[in-house]
Amino acid sequence: MLRQIHWIPMYAHNGYLEVMIDLGLIGLVLVCWFLVRGGIHAVRQADFRETVQDLFPLTLLVYYLIRNMTECTLLYLTSFEWALLAGTLLAVMPAYVISLRAGLGLGWMFVVAAEFLGASTGLGFLLIDGQQLGKPAQIVAAIVAFAILGKLSDWLLVLVSAPFLRWEDVVARQ
Repeated sequence: MLRQIHWIPMYAHNGYLEVMIDLGLIGLVLVCWFLVRGGIHAVRQADFRETVQDLFPLTLLVYYLIRNMTECTLLYLTSFEWALLAGTLLAVMPAYVISLRAGLGLGWMFVVAAEFLGASTGLGFLLIDGQQLGKPAQIVAAIVAFAILGKLSDWLLVLVSAPFLRWEDVVARQ
């Protein structure tokens, strides 16, 4: 029938089919993973809501899921949905950076604890060795080395995330 009327549809009128056509199976899997992950976070935020605004991410996600069943807005950056999604991502970016910094601190804490448990080399070994042999200078040097490495990794994370948080007043003052 399409050949008889010489009409070729410009797009699939379904966001998920359009992603599959344009980006393939890997693109579709990535989009679905992003939507499922966003849905998990939106439901968690809605469960522990303190204000009505906490329902906005869930409302936006449900709208986005339903809208893309009939129209293709997933890949078009000029759509209203992309503006809402970008605004939501910008709003939650500081929380993600804070979480990354806290996770980095916990990571260093676990590195120190792991090296205490039986390492035969490394800074943790130097710390335990200095304690057992009564060498306070070695203990202080190991602690200072851990502090410098931890602060350096935190500084790198702040440096990498600063361009994404330039709009925030707190980042501009630092």
